[in-house]
Amino acid sequence: MTFKDHLLQIRRLHALIRTKATGTPESLARKLDISIATVFRRIDDLRALDAEIDYDRDRMTYYYMEPFDLEL
Repeated sequence: MTFKDHLLQIRRLHALIRTKATGTPESLARKLDISIATVFRRIDDLRALDAEIDYDRDRMTYYYMEPFDLEL
């Protein structure tokens, strides 16, 4: 995987989280065409950038607990 691919995954993940359209970790992995383990690594990447991310079990989506702008 290239650095560019890594950044693209993070940007796509950010867009899905921002719109509360991630679905379950399994469906998110399918949407991003990555493994579930990689989904969790990319979420950790966003958290390392100070994104406060949580999962809503009722809506089955990840969301930002506070407004977050991705600046890479």
